Amino acid sequence: MEALKQIFDSIAHTGHLSPFLVVGILILAGFAGDWVGKFFKLPHVTGNILGGIVVGPTCLGLIGTYEQLHDLQPIATFAMSLVAVSIGGHLSYRRIHNSLRRIVSISMFEVMFSVVTVIAACKLFGMDWPKTLLLGGIAASTAPATTIALIRESRAKGPFVKTLISAVALNNILCILIFVLMRTLVSAYFESGETAGRIDDALILCVYHLLGAAVLGLGMGWITKVLVSKPKFHDFTTILLAIMLLDGLAAYLTLSPLLVCLFFGVYLGNSSEVAEKQLNTLTPLEPTLYVIFFTLAGVSLHLDALMAVGLVATVYIGARMLGKTLGAAAV
Repeated sequence: MEALKQIFDSIAHTGHLSPFLVVGILILAGFAGDWVGKFFKLPHVTGNILGGIVVGPTCLGLIGTYEQLHDLQPIATFAMSLVAVSIGGHLSYRRIHNSLRRIVSISMFEVMFSVVTVIAACKLFGMDWPKTLLLGGIAASTAPATTIALIRESRAKGPFVKTLISAVALNNILCILIFVLMRTLVSAYFESGETAGRIDDALILCVYHLLGAAVLGLGMGWITKVLVSKPKFHDFTTILLAIMLLDGLAAYLTLSPLLVCLFFGVYLGNSSEVAEKQLNTLTPLEPTLYVIFFTLAGVSLHLDALMAVGLVATVYIGARMLGKTLGAAAV
């Protein structure tokens, strides 16, 4: 009896769940949310997010606290890297050469109007410059994982899908560079109270992120292309290892894994037809990774924070929607 008591006491005092158990709960919650969402004609993504909210700290708290969720960040990063590789593969010149001008125009105008509109709205409502610049920087973003997931769920094809995916890819490149610029200016503001003297540093960091990601992603793409062209190398293992190495190297070099993997996908999509076909080797992993990613997004949602920043969130969402709409309509 004493042994059983010790077992129950040890279980009761275990405050940290095994990552494998947490991942299992995320997958089950995601599928359950998807099943419930079908009754309301909701997309899979929405069902996964709702399932995550239910099992997260906001509701049932089955997988621990928000702080413990940081242990699962590598899974989310890998899922986003997989999406970035897929999106980069769609930036094949063979596919988009006849609509390249339209794609670039949509991306540039959408990003520009989104940033300008959010910054103007935030200043109009009296927000300080650091908060305004950061909100303006993230306003340019477009969710690549959601876009890919919805396209594959609906099995959509055609010129619109081709333009959408390509525009999302360019959009994320611009968003990352803009956010690096804004973050550097905000850091300078808190350090010295001014930003004018740090514009050069911000531009240098932007160039480093762009060129560093391009060199790392394109270089790994060349190595991968050489390997997959040889029959003795397993395609699935080669692509999987390449993405894992890119994630690790990007973190070590303080680069964006999303941007690095996007360039990796761009190289494979444009180097040869054999290499382009290898982008589909990780397709069996995608459904499970997407479920984990979107369910984890629901788990990480701070509903209490939404209530605390109600006005800021309303201004940001409204201004961003207006900017995105004006930018797309201006083309």
